[in-house]
Amino acid sequence: MRKFQLGTRTAAVVFALLVLKPSNLEEQLENLIPNKTPVWAKWREVVAGKIEKDEPLEFDLIDRNPEIGLTKKDMTLLNTLYTDAEEAFAGYARHIQVCQTVKNLISAA
Repeated sequence: MRKFQLGTRTAAVVFALLVLKPSNLEEQLENLIPNKTPVWAKWREVVAGKIEKDEPLEFDLIDRNPEIGLTKKDMTLLNTLYTDAEEAFAGYARHIQVCQTVKNLISAA
């Protein structure tokens, strides 16, 4: 069994959903992180969309500056949440790489 250490609860939730790949991603994000603000709703929508499309969790200026009337404080939070998701994706990529290495070693034996 492997242990993973992620910096925030948000990163841990994203990592778990990347590993488990449930069919109802946005709903699961809302169940696990039930904050009901526009910032969190936008974050859940974007993150779930990228996971569903099997895209890397990398966020561009359009993602980081949505046209939904957020305050400067909310924009800071949104960018922090995106950074947490990127951290989770990096951990997930390392997890996949280790799994592939182990699989290759077993196949070669």
